[in-house]
Amino acid sequence: MTVRAFTADDYPAFCARWRDSGALPPPLEWLPAGGFIVADDQGDIASLHVYLDNSRGVAFPHWICFAARLSLREKKEAGRQLVAVGEGWLREIGYSLMIMQTVRGVAAILERLGFHANEREAVTMHKFIPLEAHGS
Repeated sequence: MTVRAFTADDYPAFCARWRDSGALPPPLEWLPAGGFIVADDQGDIASLHVYLDNSRGVAFPHWICFAARLSLREKKEAGRQLVAVGEGWLREIGYSLMIMQTVRGVAAILERLGFHANEREAVTMHKFIPLEAHGS
């Protein structure tokens, strides 16, 4: 497995992974510059995007998605590599805290990677905000 930076050329494969997992992918313009791809000999298998906060070194890893064909072991290894590369990148740019919301099963994996849980269950919610006000 290899890890590299995400580019706009990766977006079609990114969307396919999301659709294969039964979810709608976020639009390309929502993805931050801090994105990474894990690939194996069959192509891209996982991705992670990291949002940077405007506070003192806080980052939010988000939009992680794995290829449907991966075993649990392969997902864990790809996730480990993504977190390690993301952590190295954040260290290089002076960020010192990653905050991630996730479900209990993934939290157990993240705890083994050095994350600390504040709660035992979490749900990330999102809402679409119209760019034009209603009635205008």
